[in-house]
Amino acid sequence: MTDDLAINDPKRDPYTFIKAEEFFALKDQFVTPHSASLEKGVNDQDVTATGAMFRLSRKSQRDTLLLIQFIRPKVFRVRFDPSVESAKEYLDWNSRTIILDKLQFLVAALDKKEGLFWNVKLDEVVAGEPVNGVDPTKPPPAGKGTHYRLTSVVYDSEISKDKDTNGVVELCILVQKENHFRITAIRELRPTPSSVAGSSITNLATGYYFDKKLETRAAEKQWRIVWDTVDAPIAWRKFSETYATILTARKPGSARYIGFGEQGGRNFLKTSTYMNYFNYDNMQYKGVYGLGPLDEREPLYHSDPFWIELNTHQHMLSKVATFIDNLSQICIDFGDTNGGRIATGTRFGSMQYYVLAGDDIPDIIRLYTSLVGRPNLKPRYILGYHQGCYGYDRQGTVEWIVNEYKNRGWPLDGMHVDVDLQNGYRTFTINEGPLWPDPRKMFSELRKKGVRCSTNITPVISSRKLGNDGYKTLTEGLKKGYFIMDKRKTNGFWDDNSGGAQGWDVSAKDIRYISYEGGNRNRKDPHDDPPFDRDPNDVDYKFGDWYNSGNKPFHGGCTMPGYYPNLNNKKVREWWGKQYKDLFDAGLEFVWQDMTGPCMAVNYGDMKSFPFRLLVPSDAWHGQKESPAITIWHLYSYNLHKATYHGLNNLKSREGKRNFIIGRGSFAGMYRYAGLWTGDNGSTWDHFRISVTQVLAAGLCGVSISGADVGGFEKEFDQQLWANPELITRWYCAYFMLPWFRCHYMGKPGHKKFQEPWRYTDLWNHPEDQSRAPQDEEYLYMSVEKICKYYTKLRYTLLQLLYDAMFENVINGLPIARALIVTDTLDEGLFTDFTDFLSNEYVVRNDLLIAPIMDPQCDDRGHTADYFENGQWHKPIRLNGKRKVYLPEPNKWYPFNLRVNFDPTVDGRAGAKLEQACDGGSTIRWDGSINWKTRHDNEEDPKQLPLVTPMYVREGGIIPQIGFRKQVPTKEENDVNPITIHVYPGGGHSVYQMYHDDGENILHTEDPQAANKFREVIIKQNWAKDPARIVEIVDGKIGDYPWDEVTKRIGEKYTLVLWHANDVDISTVQVEVADAYKQAVTPRIDKASWATILAVPVKRDKPFSVKVTWKYTLQK
Repeated sequence: MTDDLAINDPKRDPYTFIKAEEFFALKDQFVTPHSASLEKGVNDQDVTATGAMFRLSRKSQRDTLLLIQFIRPKVFRVRFDPSVESAKEYLDWNSRTIILDKLQFLVAALDKKEGLFWNVKLDEVVAGEPVNGVDPTKPPPAGKGTHYRLTSVVYDSEISKDKDTNGVVELCILVQKENHFRITAIRELRPTPSSVAGSSITNLATGYYFDKKLETRAAEKQWRIVWDTVDAPIAWRKFSETYATILTARKPGSARYIGFGEQGGRNFLKTSTYMNYFNYDNMQYKGVYGLGPLDEREPLYHSDPFWIELNTHQHMLSKVATFIDNLSQICIDFGDTNGGRIATGTRFGSMQYYVLAGDDIPDIIRLYTSLVGRPNLKPRYILGYHQGCYGYDRQGTVEWIVNEYKNRGWPLDGMHVDVDLQNGYRTFTINEGPLWPDPRKMFSELRKKGVRCSTNITPVISSRKLGNDGYKTLTEGLKKGYFIMDKRKTNGFWDDNSGGAQGWDVSAKDIRYISYEGGNRNRKDPHDDPPFDRDPNDVDYKFGDWYNSGNKPFHGGCTMPGYYPNLNNKKVREWWGKQYKDLFDAGLEFVWQDMTGPCMAVNYGDMKSFPFRLLVPSDAWHGQKESPAITIWHLYSYNLHKATYHGLNNLKSREGKRNFIIGRGSFAGMYRYAGLWTGDNGSTWDHFRISVTQVLAAGLCGVSISGADVGGFEKEFDQQLWANPELITRWYCAYFMLPWFRCHYMGKPGHKKFQEPWRYTDLWNHPEDQSRAPQDEEYLYMSVEKICKYYTKLRYTLLQLLYDAMFENVINGLPIARALIVTDTLDEGLFTDFTDFLSNEYVVRNDLLIAPIMDPQCDDRGHTADYFENGQWHKPIRLNGKRKVYLPEPNKWYPFNLRVNFDPTVDGRAGAKLEQACDGGSTIRWDGSINWKTRHDNEEDPKQLPLVTPMYVREGGIIPQIGFRKQVPTKEENDVNPITIHVYPGGGHSVYQMYHDDGENILHTEDPQAANKFREVIIKQNWAKDPARIVEIVDGKIGDYPWDEVTKRIGEKYTLVLWHANDVDISTVQVEVADAYKQAVTPRIDKASWATILAVPVKRDKPFSVKVTWKYTLQK
């Protein structure tokens, strides 16, 4: 075979990457079955226990088999594999993505957990075109039906299920038999309540009840089509030896879509586009198409092919989601070719197409995370502030950075040390030499200062020889045969002349690897000066000798050359986990999992990862043995995180402790094992703008910890020495309440000089370093540290809020930071007039709204950069940093009034007096300018700093706040930090669940053998007949966590602050404490803060309650 016939030619080689639009351009070559008939006599009854199998037919083409299975009463799966020719080839096994291996086990486990009794019925019905309003539950008429009908029925008990009585139809699937068969899902929908003054409605996400009139826009429930395919929706193509599949669903004209994981694009709501799910080491998000991070077509580091359809049935309770479970390349034509269709393609393997039908977005998230799993509870310190740099290349630098943070009053909980720590870039080693004289002591000393350390662990095991010192991981891996061997798929090319697969073998000299850069597809000859082949310390490696040898490990690498453990093998995963022992014995606390693809230099593989045709062992499905790497592209990274997670849990030094991994990418369900950071972004406004959307979109998939590198990893242009001061300030202000808060940048020679916020102050204070700093931007440079530190410290006072949200994520899958349409499900304006705000506002848990300013400041005429006018260039004075803030309805919202240094237990100040509440549905013009006032603001009693980032609290909201600390204490530290519970006026009935534990120990939710050491405390407010409110503090779920442990961490008293609206006559406030606490609790009316303050015992034998009444200054 010669180069002109070479590998990776899309016309000849099926095992290559092609763009989504190139894939769908081939659709005319696909086979489309036209009719469906029921497949009878399926041997494995488990396969059809909750579904049915159908034979798809078309004249002159061989038949194929389609399987539809209910997973839950509101969730079904369409399975199609065109290579399957007999029913026995469909098994009851799930992929590794799903939490349990077999469908019957999954259904039984979820039924038990949810206390659910249900069944599936199959029959035939006579129907014309399925239309909205048709009741699919009516008995079928006599005679042969035109449609097969699968119906999920929910019962009130096991007895009712056995007798088939008292059943309620949840979802009905109609499969049209003839005339271009079609699949339609129908559900009975309830009307959405809408707010008009007079009675009560419920916010479905938050559980609030509002004093509003209930208006139902539809008199009764209605049967509606919630998901529908086009006619003849299945298409498949055999290309050489491979099979590709397309399933096309209808895209209603009124529908809007959210989700898609970290996939780029500026807008939270996606419009018509193509999308590629194919993990790629895509630095600065511009490799394949060359347009940058706002282009959602770019394949990124992680794949979550999951999206939610909104607004199809306006004024009805209905949301529908789609998840594609396939570990190869997934292509989506999202209404680009045809605005009324969504075509989903899988390049290899079977199509696993999940449809989830829920009432609202929280319902969808609960359903989805019950299938792919929910994260286990992370250690509390993960929610702190973290710092990392690829360039902290010696012990002295790491220690200096930490000391500077601490000496300047910054909080810091995590220090991320890159591969510079390693001995010759050997994974799992520590370099103890001139640059790192005593790393173990360093870890110990930093730990005493409250800083936990991680190091960068990549999946490559260096093959370099360094003197006579042994490298245990390499030696053991070679001896035990634990590395992936260099074995290739050498045949299976398409031959136009014969019209079929060609049997020739591709040899080493024919290999050309592909990658993309700046939108260009590049081919790389691995013989052309590979980066490490001439390394004198490497093994005697020559590509031609290694290629397809079958008895030598595959040789790759990035920073240095090496081999890759076969992590798709359970035994190797267990071995991998044990390799962490020395690192954690030395003092490391958590893992930074990098280059997860695995990523490598372009000389070693395709798309900067494994060669597409490398035969990789696979456990993606039960019984699968080995496959070309491209067909299971996302599996290796998934198993990498899995191996590390279980390995840490099994270390003796980690016994009983929660472990944490921050990983760079994998596939859906990876969140069970690790948090997600979004890869190598850039210090640009576009990267910043999408970074909030990425976190909110990932949160819809149930992830608890995710985020981008704050400030950007790579520089924007060659001459840039540091991130723009305004950009990094706004980035901190946007991220200070998102789950993962880490400043991380490339600091190697030729890249950035710094990115730590306090170094902007140092830069300006040393004139010799100011040569590239604009002299008229002192206010920007000197404001960076002050603003960033203020908001970072504010985060630390709100850590209990973040922790409670993370704890809740374990229970129901809801994210910490939530898009507005997750928390405010009744605001239909978010689907129409106010969609832009979904991309730049978020709510922490249910009550705290953050609206960061995400555009550079401008002058009074809107100029953000130098401009040409009247024959000359002008430099704008950019002092205008304003934005519009949208406040969701139906609630009112109060401007955020809590401050870093206000502590009612210390100085009596609970916060600033509440300003006038703003109506929900309002758009507020907010001035968050960074200017000379900001630069000179008083940090102890700030006036301008709290205005830099718009923040609001929902009426009736409940926000816990703690005193500022420079780090999250360990369970051994005797650091009492009392909790102040802020309860805001209005809102009808509101509830807040707060969780107490030691922040470190594994809970029963993760390990059934572990003690359930936590306590749930519930704070309730009932806004009774105005003017009166009742606030209660009661115990919720109580695990094995004694009160003495609770009070050791938070003290004997909660401080309960009941805020009053500014139209309340404070002199008329009356407070009535429950009889059981009248002697112990003395209310205090704070006229300065306009609040009632009470010290409530943490340890209570009975529920605590207090009733407050008042009069208004004006007649309402």
